[in-house]
Amino acid sequence: MIALVPLPARISTVKSTLPQFQITNVMFAVVATVLMTTSPSEAAPVFQDQFAIPPNAAGTLPVGWTTGTGTNDDFVSATNLTYSGLAPATAGSWRHDGSANQRYYQNFSTTGLEVDTTIYYSFLFNLNTIGNLANGATSSVIMLSNGTLESPGNGAVASWNFRTDTVDPTKYNIGVNTGFRGSTNASTMFIGGDAGTAFSADQTMLLVASYSYSSTTSSTVNFWVNPDSADLGAATAPMASLSLTGSGSGSGVAVQRLLLNSIKNTSASANTEWTVDAFRVGDTWADVTPVPEPSTVVLLVSGGLIPILLRRRRA
Repeated sequence: MIALVPLPARISTVKSTLPQFQITNVMFAVVATVLMTTSPSEAAPVFQDQFAIPPNAAGTLPVGWTTGTGTNDDFVSATNLTYSGLAPATAGSWRHDGSANQRYYQNFSTTGLEVDTTIYYSFLFNLNTIGNLANGATSSVIMLSNGTLESPGNGAVASWNFRTDTVDPTKYNIGVNTGFRGSTNASTMFIGGDAGTAFSADQTMLLVASYSYSSTTSSTVNFWVNPDSADLGAATAPMASLSLTGSGSGSGVAVQRLLLNSIKNTSASANTEWTVDAFRVGDTWADVTPVPEPSTVVLLVSGGLIPILLRRRRA
């Protein structure tokens, strides 16, 4: 049971002689209770990793992650990424130095996604330094995987890719790939069209994707880039930045893990640095775009009502 903040004793003593204060107190209790029970709160995702562990040295993987290929020289940073309106992540993020031929994975299910269901996943992303980021072909960097074959069209879907902007090399584009090999939407497409929207380095992005695993010959992947804070935690997802439906041998994937690959660079001196934080996997949009708990808001509102009641008594 929720304990409400009691009103001052002086007000309670006049209840028997001033019925209006009884009504006021009841109204206050009702308003506070409604705020406590109806304000949005952080949902419970199927899986989340906010890297809430002590900072570690290069070569020490975050808890639960496994190195698939390559030499791990990334590390957990003491700071976390933030996005306006999103429930804050705990202190810690995963910093990647951009070295080539690295792959990491984390299982969020032991059985895989059931057919005719939809799964959402989100994460915070910051391309800290563009460096030698490839300006042409891209490689899939963050994606869902079935845990066996792990590239688009081979067991991986709903992947994110990055390249140097086609016009301004100090900025970058965000690409997406359904992973549906053999379909009309099998190749990488870019947010903002073929030229791609130019994003600045060293800014935190909220990236969200959903994958609908269909029992028919087609499945759907939706991608959202920096959704409006007013849509976070909503019961239904807003319009996607890009929605793709396709078919083919890669369209029916019972995903069960998150997979991270290296960002593709143009030279051996791979100095493209990037950071990820707050991975969330869930059954709904609200699961992966939670808003802060309402307790702080309720305290502020209830604290503001008390002085109003006191002024009303003195009047």
